[in-house]
Amino acid sequence: MLGNLNSSVFRNFGSQHQESYSTRNWNSNQHAYLQALREGPTAALDRFRTLFFRRETGPLSGNEEIVKLSYPLCKYYEEFPVENDELWRASADTEFIVFIIDVITGPDFLDHHPQFSSNMCGPLMELFKTWLIDVQSRREPRIMSSDLHGTIWGSIESIWTSMWDRRSSLAQRCDSDAAWRRVAIAFDLIARATEDLRRAAHPGVRSSPDVVRAVYYSWIWSHGAPSLTEADIAIQPSFHDAPTLLYDYYISLSLDGDVPKPDLSESHTFMQELQDALDPKTFVRAALNVLAYSSKFGDTSLISFLRILSLQMHIIGLHCYAAAPLLSAIDTALARQNTIGSGNDVLQSMTAYGAAFEHIRNMISGLVLGDISVAAFPGDRFWNILVGGLPSAYSADSWLRHEQGFCQCGDHAILTEGLAEFLDSLSGLTDTLISDVEGERLPQSAIDEVRDAGVSPRTQANGIWYDVLLSLRRTARHNPTWTTYTTLLDLWGKLGKALGIDEASQRDIEAAHRARQCWWPSCPAHLRPSEKPLLVCKGCKEARYCSAACQRSDWKQGGHRAECRRVK
Repeated sequence: MLGNLNSSVFRNFGSQHQESYSTRNWNSNQHAYLQALREGPTAALDRFRTLFFRRETGPLSGNEEIVKLSYPLCKYYEEFPVENDELWRASADTEFIVFIIDVITGPDFLDHHPQFSSNMCGPLMELFKTWLIDVQSRREPRIMSSDLHGTIWGSIESIWTSMWDRRSSLAQRCDSDAAWRRVAIAFDLIARATEDLRRAAHPGVRSSPDVVRAVYYSWIWSHGAPSLTEADIAIQPSFHDAPTLLYDYYISLSLDGDVPKPDLSESHTFMQELQDALDPKTFVRAALNVLAYSSKFGDTSLISFLRILSLQMHIIGLHCYAAAPLLSAIDTALARQNTIGSGNDVLQSMTAYGAAFEHIRNMISGLVLGDISVAAFPGDRFWNILVGGLPSAYSADSWLRHEQGFCQCGDHAILTEGLAEFLDSLSGLTDTLISDVEGERLPQSAIDEVRDAGVSPRTQANGIWYDVLLSLRRTARHNPTWTTYTTLLDLWGKLGKALGIDEASQRDIEAAHRARQCWWPSCPAHLRPSEKPLLVCKGCKEARYCSAACQRSDWKQGGHRAECRRVK
């Protein structure tokens, strides 16, 4: 579904740097042309097309009238709702859709003024949205002959073939000019519309390889060009559809109907050829940028890219994990996910963390082979990712045990499968790490890095490994039939043992901390240990308080009255 796609997202990108986007800087001809479009779009569109063909051949500069008129043209398409029959009729009568496609596939498209090329993408995006709504609602496209329908559908393919053939030129422009990166982002949106149209109109037809590789190539360069800064990535309005389109196509090559093919050479060859066309440094830079700095990069796009990234890292070499702080970037991207919303949110979070676990396994292999240095494998990020996925597993387990009645957590079968896959992924990761530690294949410096990060104090006195262990042990003790927690507790204990984490010393640290911790949650000494001796509850002999006032508050308001062993 197209959802909230809007042509303005790429047309307005970087507008704070280019005042020409504002209508207050338009000349009288531009304002007059916008008015003409509003009053009679058919004649105005025909005029635009005629002006384009009557120009001198060759690339268009920014001062030419046709370039200036492309601004009100794009604005006109943007401001009209997709339900507007007049706009669609005018575009069909003049075959303006075909004209736009011809402009995009023309030999000078990447040599025209970049804003003209960007402004040509906007109307096409809006027209595709209108067409898609018609197809999805099973109504006939507005005033479109069968011949025009066939012509348009046949022309769409030429966009991607043309872009793939000229990919080197597009890469150069993305690196030199932010305006061309807006065009690349437009291709991302148009490709999504193209594929949504194909799925709706021709559900049994596989995507074209030119669509997915051309849009993925342009996506990589629009986010990995050397001239890009962190600030550039943060404001780029990309919806990041290219990774999902690529991953879906890769999966389609790997299946025969719903059954995995025994021979995966076709899918592997496709990925190899695509990666061969990409510069490894640009690819890794794009991966770092979108993972670390793009706030819109999440959900399905993140999952797809993590899976694609794992495949491509095996192609270009595991040593590339050390070319950038990718583990930290993956941790940052995962932290942006919503893990406490709907059942689908929880499912996507578990799937994303499962994909991230595969990257950690890749990096462990790289450490074993000597392709990656320990400096590229920060222990705190390792634990962040392992622990970060647990809340979504807890939520899934809880929802799958809810009482009968109205259910808002989604399909239980899908959620059950997602939880099982998450646990399998985490178990596979811990088994790999334990095997390489016990087999003395993992460098000792890497083991020390992970162990030290696991026992280093964070919000509590002891480390994150022991915090999770206590939490899992407490839940499993009270609910021994909750297999999610017992499974996690078992693998968590084995992981700590393999890493050489001394549970006894962690327990002593915890006990010493709790001996100086006021049990009343609202007291400052609850988080920051008290420097003075604490009062001990005479009932349970466990609870400690820095004052009689804190003890009274916890008794009356904090729930200790119900917990204290003195109370029957």
